[in-house]
Amino acid sequence: MPHPQGPFHHGSTTKARSFERLTHLPLFAPLAPLSSSSSTTSISGGSPVHTHNAQGLALHSGHGILLQRVQAVHSSNLRCCDCGANRTVDWVSINLLCVLCIKCSGAHRSLGSHVSKVRSLTLDSFRDAEQRYLLRHSVNNSVVNAIYAATLAPGDAIAAHASDSDRAAFVRDKYVLKRWVSGPQQGYDTSLKSLIAGIHEESVAKLQRAIAQSKEPLRVVSQRYTAESEGSNNVSLFKYALKHNWRRSDGSLVFAIAEFLLLNDLVIDTNVPTDPETVKKWPVEALDYWHAKLDVYGDVFLSIDSKHRETKDDVPPMLRSQSTNTHKKRQSSIKRWSLASIPKAPQNIISMHKSLRRAKKDSPPS
Repeated sequence: MPHPQGPFHHGSTTKARSFERLTHLPLFAPLAPLSSSSSTTSISGGSPVHTHNAQGLALHSGHGILLQRVQAVHSSNLRCCDCGANRTVDWVSINLLCVLCIKCSGAHRSLGSHVSKVRSLTLDSFRDAEQRYLLRHSVNNSVVNAIYAATLAPGDAIAAHASDSDRAAFVRDKYVLKRWVSGPQQGYDTSLKSLIAGIHEESVAKLQRAIAQSKEPLRVVSQRYTAESEGSNNVSLFKYALKHNWRRSDGSLVFAIAEFLLLNDLVIDTNVPTDPETVKKWPVEALDYWHAKLDVYGDVFLSIDSKHRETKDDVPPMLRSQSTNTHKKRQSSIKRWSLASIPKAPQNIISMHKSLRRAKKDSPPS
């Protein structure tokens, strides 16, 4: 699918085999406002999903309003994604991006949060801007079922009156065993390329499909890529996702692509840029978001941290963020699980890992 011309579209200007060449996009792309109009992306067999509409992200005081917004994304959100119930359908899996009834939400919880992270659309508060964006623009039961129930036969489906045991077995088959995902499961190289393509196209739906079709969980794929990249200058998946941000109508940035991947256990890059020249290339809001997420996820992945954790020159703390208001807002909305040490290492323009090189015959997207 051709990628529309926009603030993040760049033609290929060099034949250097780099990570940017794979996606035909410089790592440090100039930021420009997105159109206030909504654009859509779709996946094979699925319904269109709004990906760039940047309006209406203000946090409403009434939880019912959020439920209504989620239901308005697509008509399929009025019924449970798994059993089709139309009552008490006010639960959501924030990483799978589907709406559930209360009974199926319980089955999802039994799978573990590494499979499905369940929240209530009427009881829980979603103060994180990125999660609110995903809820209001990317939750779509039709898309999820086009992926996870693509080959589901009518006789294998469950109804709203299904027993707890049948419901639990169905949900496990659907999301853990991926019994009805179409096509062969992708190996590491193919899965990695699918993830990069989804990030480049800024398509949550394509990332959903890439995760579902992968033989390994996203955390394992990103861990392997991180390990293989030790000692090299390969760009991390997190950093690349962070650069694919969307500008809202008020001029601020939302990092929904990075947030979606983190919710699905992407390994976070702990090498926050600290040298002055590199810091200048990053939007202040991106660094604020990065630091805030390190407070949440940092300690989880210290064991796979880069070897380049320290430099001789210690950069003054003020360079970690040139903004205070945005950082304070993000910090107040995200629970601090730890105060992880932040590695300091200068960042370079990244060269692509050899396994990701595009064949020479491929041409840049028009």
